[in-house]
Amino acid sequence: KEKIINCSNKSLYDFLLQINMQKYYDNLNNNGFEYINLILEDTKIGNYLTDKQLKMIGINIPGDRAKILIRFEEKANMFEFNIPKSAYYISNNLDHIEDDLNVCKLNGWLRNIRLEQYIRNFILNGYFSVDLLLIQTISKNPLTDEILKDEFGIDKLGHRARILNNRRSEERFSRNAETD
Repeated sequence: KEKIINCSNKSLYDFLLQINMQKYYDNLNNNGFEYINLILEDTKIGNYLTDKQLKMIGINIPGDRAKILIRFEEKANMFEFNIPKSAYYISNNLDHIEDDLNVCKLNGWLRNIRLEQYIRNFILNGYFSVDLLLIQTISKNPLTDEILKDEFGIDKLGHRARILNNRRSEERFSRNAETD
């Protein structure tokens, strides 16, 4: 059944549709975030929509919140480069994740830091691409220790630190590679 969108809210729906997050249209629209142009103007002047706010309105999957927030920052021209489409990637075939190139790259990244046991934690929390993690290092709403502990269920402080620290060093490496 196709959702009927009134003209004033079509831009919000289209914005979410571009990153396959249209299922959150009602969450945003019904909680006062109906005008995308106002959110983008606020973002440009530093009044950022936050992860906590999205969680408060019922967007409970951390990766989905990250994708929405990164898209707002991207549309507000907060990044000096184009966000790779893989950052917004959603796997539709969780039964065969070994055949999914983006998930395999994420698993490889976890394997490199000896934490591949957490691949399902990442997938269940909406992270299907290492690119999403890397973009978050420069986002105004980064992945945090609290999210890794409370939502991903990663109890070991050292494991959370390894994820956060290696994510940052990977981002620095990719920035240096661009300037070479």
